[in-house]
Amino acid sequence: MIVLSIRAKQSVRVLFLILLVYTGIHLLGSFSGVGALRDLMQGRADPLLFSVFNLFGVFAAAFLVHALYTLEYISPRKRFGLALGFLIGAFALLPTYGYGSFRAVYRPRRGLKAISAGLAVLAAGLIGYGLLFGSPATYFETFATDSFTHIMTIDFLALYVFSVLLARFASGRWWWVALLPVAGFSLSLLLSLVARTREKNQEGT
Repeated sequence: MIVLSIRAKQSVRVLFLILLVYTGIHLLGSFSGVGALRDLMQGRADPLLFSVFNLFGVFAAAFLVHALYTLEYISPRKRFGLALGFLIGAFALLPTYGYGSFRAVYRPRRGLKAISAGLAVLAAGLIGYGLLFGSPATYFETFATDSFTHIMTIDFLALYVFSVLLARFASGRWWWVALLPVAGFSLSLLLSLVARTREKNQEGT
């Protein structure tokens, strides 16, 4: 059992490099302020922007669940990367998984199923709230004129691609559920946890 194949880890490193280069080019050539962050802190942001911003925390928590589920040992460096993922997303999580070695155990620890289910529901609620009450036009306008929103969105897309890649190895036949952003990744982990728990119980009988 593996967390990521060699080719998949190479893909993660390439994705991280693309993210760094794109962000650097944007900040050097097209920096346009961070007014959206101020709006978020003051509670004046568009609901869609609010939802995407808060989905980062859900995503980071889902990656933490993945690590607790799949890794035999989480080194201090990986713990730091997983914690930093709550603040800077893919900028921390991609190098955490893309570099170094892993020993996979796929152990359905107590509580992970409930946490995964809760994260899936929370993500679905945030997505629904953003789509129902937010304005895509306002979001795209902010994306084009605000560097915080621009980089946050690119970061979010990188996390989405990465989550689907991780699900291919962690969730077995349920990996395709991760194609649904954020909620799907947590749900795919939940389905995998349920399946492995059932297998473990059958082996014990």
